[in-house]
Amino acid sequence: MNNKTLWILILIIGIIVFYGVYRITGGLSLKTPSEQAIKDGIELVNLKTGWFISERALNKIKILPFVELAVKNSLNEPIAKGTLNFVVTFKVKGDKINFDTGWKIYPSKKIPIGKIGEKVRISCTHGYIGSSAEAFEKNKSKWKILEATIFVKYKGSKLIELKHLEIAQKIY
Repeated sequence: MNNKTLWILILIIGIIVFYGVYRITGGLSLKTPSEQAIKDGIELVNLKTGWFISERALNKIKILPFVELAVKNSLNEPIAKGTLNFVVTFKVKGDKINFDTGWKIYPSKKIPIGKIGEKVRISCTHGYIGSSAEAFEKNKSKWKILEATIFVKYKGSKLIELKHLEIAQKIY
């Protein structure tokens, strides 16, 4: 292979890579919307909190807190696949320090302006271990009240706080 052929091959590969990045990111817009535009434009809908059974082993179960949400796109542009990074911090109500954090990259496909994306569940890795869901329900008064704060990062923005809420004491 001579130098000319090698350079043509490199150029073709570069064009293919550029096109792939262009398709994944939704275009060439490098401008990050303002913090207020992001807060106003990324509407959290279908919010749900609670606990779910994450593991079953040796007559024990583990339940973890979660936040479930979807996004309604009220921005002035479509939200491209994978351009939102959600971070949810979990803490015991009244504590100053978070005990765990969960995160997700969102959405799995483009959200056009004015449309709602798919639901996503964000949880942490720490929770309660017990014998059964019924035992947890029976001893609900001993559960610590948890709070979650939802942050988002979009197109190079810093983490922006969107919502603070209490985790429902219900197992789904």
